[in-house]
Amino acid sequence: DVLLQPASTNKTLTSAAALLALDRNARVTTRVVAATEPVVVVLVGGGDPTLSGAAPGQDTWYHGAPRLSDLADQVRRSGVTPTAIQVNTSLFTGPIFAPGWDPADIEGGDISPIESVMLDAGRIQPATDESRRSATPALDAGRALATALGVDPAHVTVTNQPVDSGARQLAAVQSAPLIDRLNEMMNVSDNVMAECIAREVAKSMQRPLSFTGAVDAVLNRLGTAHIDTSNAILRDSSGLSVDDRLTAKTLDAVVQAAAGPGEPKLRPLLDLLPIAGGSGTLSDRFIDGTPAGSGPAGWLRAKTGSLTAINALAGVVTDRSGRVLTFALISNDAGMSGRTAIDALGVALWSCGCVT
Repeated sequence: DVLLQPASTNKTLTSAAALLALDRNARVTTRVVAATEPVVVVLVGGGDPTLSGAAPGQDTWYHGAPRLSDLADQVRRSGVTPTAIQVNTSLFTGPIFAPGWDPADIEGGDISPIESVMLDAGRIQPATDESRRSATPALDAGRALATALGVDPAHVTVTNQPVDSGARQLAAVQSAPLIDRLNEMMNVSDNVMAECIAREVAKSMQRPLSFTGAVDAVLNRLGTAHIDTSNAILRDSSGLSVDDRLTAKTLDAVVQAAAGPGEPKLRPLLDLLPIAGGSGTLSDRFIDGTPAGSGPAGWLRAKTGSLTAINALAGVVTDRSGRVLTFALISNDAGMSGRTAIDALGVALWSCGCVT
C-alpha cells in the first residue's frame, strides 16, 4: 500500500485502459487537407506518432507504420501544387511536456514533446531505437512534407487553431491496429507511444487530450472495471515522470484482472508483457550468466520499470505446481541492488511449489 515511483510499469495501466476503452483494431489517421488560402496545404495531426519519415524502401522503426512519402504522393496526385505548408496540432491540448520530465531525456532519446503530429515518435534517425529526439516534432514533420513536395521549408508554420471541418481532404494514411501498437509500446517501453495511446483513451471518454485528461481517462476506465486506482498520483501515462506514484497493490490489481475471468477484454494484456529471457525489455534478464539465472525464462512475463535508482516489475509467472501467480514489485532508491532483489523474487515465485 506504499506509494512509490512505478517508472514504466505505469504503462500497464495505460495498456489496460486502452484494451477496455478502444477497439483492438482501431487505427489513427493522419490527413492533409486544402487550406482556405490558395496553394496552402495543412498537415493535420491525428495523434499517431508512428508516422514515418523513412524514405520509400527504407525500414521503419514501427512495424506497419504509415509513411509521410505516401501522403506526399497523394497530394501530388490530387493536382494541388502547394507553396506553403501548415501543420495543425489542435487535436492535443495543454502542455507538450509533462511535470517531472527531464528535458535532457530528449537528447537521450527517451522522449519528445508530445504533439499530435510527429515523425517516428520524434526520432531524428527514423529507424534507430536510441536516436536522440526532436524538440520540435510537429515543425519537423511539416518541414519533411515540404521537402517531399518541393516547398521551401521556410514556408512551414504550426498552428493549434481547429482545422476547418469542411476542408477538402487531399491525402490520408493510417496507423497499424491498436493491438500492434500496444505490443510495440510494451515490448520496448515506448514513452511517446504510451502518451499518445492514452490520449486515444481520453478521446473515447470525452476527456481533454492532454496529460491531465489522459491520466483521468485511464484511471476512470480502470475504475469501471473495478480496479481501485483511488490512491494513484500520476502526471503522465508512460511512467517517465519522477512525480508519478503508484502502489504495488494497484499494479497487481491490473495484472490480476487480466489473468482472471472477470474482464475478458483485458486478457490480451498478458500477451503484451515481455517474456523473461525472450523478448523486449526482459530479453536480457533471467538468462544464464545473470544473478537470477535462467530458471523463470519463458515462464515469467512482466512489464519492467527503470529510472535512476528506481526498479519495478509487474506481471505473471507460472510456478512449478502449474499455478499462475500475479505479482507487482517496486524498489525505490536502491539502484541495481533493487533490480537484483526483484529478479530474485521472480525466481522464488517461479520455483514455488507449495499448495495453499
